[in-house]
Amino acid sequence: MNKNIFGFFDDSNSRYGNKVALVVNNIEYKYSDLLFRAGLVSAVLKNFEQNRIGVFGLRSLTCYQGILGTLAVGKTYVPLNPKFPTERNKTIINLADLEIFVVDYKGLEQIGKMADSLKMSTVLICPNVKEQEIPETLKNKFKIYTSETMIKSSSDFQEVDNNQSAYIMFTSGSTGVPKGVPVSHKNVSSYINYLKERYDINANDRFSQSFDLTFDLSVHDMFLSWSVGASLYVIPEVALMAPAKFIKQNKLSVWFSVPSLAQFMNKFKMLKENTFPNLRYSLFCGEALPKSIVIAWQKAAPNSTLENIYGPTETTIGISHYKVPFDESKILDYNGLVSIGDIFSTQDYCLIDEEGKITVDYGELCLTGTQVTSGYYNNIEKTAESYFKFPNDNQLWYKTGDIVKFDTNNLFYVSRKDFQVKIRGYRIELDEVNLAIRDFTNCDLVYTIPYSSSGGVAENLYSFIDNNCTVEKYLILKYLKDKLPEYMIPKDIFYLEEFPLNSNGKIDIKKLALKIV
Repeated sequence: MNKNIFGFFDDSNSRYGNKVALVVNNIEYKYSDLLFRAGLVSAVLKNFEQNRIGVFGLRSLTCYQGILGTLAVGKTYVPLNPKFPTERNKTIINLADLEIFVVDYKGLEQIGKMADSLKMSTVLICPNVKEQEIPETLKNKFKIYTSETMIKSSSDFQEVDNNQSAYIMFTSGSTGVPKGVPVSHKNVSSYINYLKERYDINANDRFSQSFDLTFDLSVHDMFLSWSVGASLYVIPEVALMAPAKFIKQNKLSVWFSVPSLAQFMNKFKMLKENTFPNLRYSLFCGEALPKSIVIAWQKAAPNSTLENIYGPTETTIGISHYKVPFDESKILDYNGLVSIGDIFSTQDYCLIDEEGKITVDYGELCLTGTQVTSGYYNNIEKTAESYFKFPNDNQLWYKTGDIVKFDTNNLFYVSRKDFQVKIRGYRIELDEVNLAIRDFTNCDLVYTIPYSSSGGVAENLYSFIDNNCTVEKYLILKYLKDKLPEYMIPKDIFYLEEFPLNSNGKIDIKKLALKIV
């Protein structure tokens, strides 16, 4: 097992140096070329003691050479997204105490907006920016390395303790302050090695990269593809919500995205029969996966093995899987959502009730094993809330906050623990409402939320549906009154032209709530 996940890339470079490792903006970069470019970053980083390096960019060559260059010298990368508000990025920079950044043009633009709040010791590494393109205000304030001043040095990479953090991923916090999740080389290696055994992937495969680097699913795409000498195709921002043409033109063979992206593709009639004959694997993660989307995708990618992957950032990318059968009558689902299957054989799980006692078939999912991280970065209080040990057992467990049930030897997602809603004393499963509306309208894009709610008790439910739906509101409500108990009937239904998405491409529940008037 590699003690530094950079070794996955380095090993493939030794065997496939002349093969394409990365495609960005239609430009191909061979393994040997990307290694050289990573070495430019590594050569600079060797001059500094700081261990955490900000990678500030968006879907650019700079991002990938920054990540590889950082890992090669045994340091930890912290991804920053120029699409995020400046204040959020400033918060992450302060929380991670970042002083060194690998920056592309978009990252440089936002650095300029926050320059006054950065430390005087800040270092900017801009491997693909020319010196004359750097604003004078930044030149006068910070130490800056540009394409003209960076010199390649030794390509040897640094071995590390496998418990050292490979990256720190900042996720949303309930208080509005992002939580940093340090993920170790051991965590990532365990994940990658497991999937290498599970999937029949090889150097001829072409992987998608639909995720921004601030979403941990991006790590799957990078290091699973690079572990076998395959090619990684970064989907341009302009094609992200309508990637069908990109998939076909580049003959992608391995697809990975959130289900929402597939739902939007289906909405715009991109999932026609046999649209993606080259896809061998279609993987979905990050949200509950509707059965209706699975059926549509399987028709579009008939030669593809489709899997639903589940896993919080705290347990390293994904930790359970369900291989979806082609016979739709055999697909296991609950409330129209495909099973999350079983936990990786290298990891372990249990279900607990509200008192923390182990249950058999229903409860909060808790996880342990080599993929489970050790806690939140510099946040003892939040760590204590989510990580625990059973009495007389030294194994560290993570509480996911997801309520699941166990049936037919498979796990099924039921709801979020913190989104479990009671109305007039009755506990509501929102996906049961969504399923009823989907069944009646034959529309996939349906989301129901509680509003307003406090302490898990809600006043009312509201549903949102794609405005392509031709079924009138009063007919839907009439149907629901015959189908569901009165307390589960939405107070109102809103038809939306577009569903708001967060930075990870998931439906943004908070923005939906703002549409309720």
